[in-house]
Amino acid sequence: MMKKTFRNQHRMLESFGYEFLVTCPSCNHYSKVISLGDPSPYIPRTSIRFVCTNCGMSKELT
Repeated sequence: MMKKTFRNQHRMLESFGYEFLVTCPSCNHYSKVISLGDPSPYIPRTSIRFVCTNCGMSKELT
C-alpha cells in the first residue's frame, strides 16, 4: 500500500481558521492568536492579535 504524501497547496495559515490556541511566551499558559480581518485567500495580509487571558499580554501585528 502506498503512503499518502503531503501536498503543498500554498495556503496561508489564516485560510484554516480565524482563531488559534498557542502558548504565551511570558507565562506559558494557553493564549489565542486571532485574525482581525477578512480571512479570504485573496487578501494577502490581515491584522492578527495575540492575547493571553492569564497574564494580560497582548500584541497586534499587521
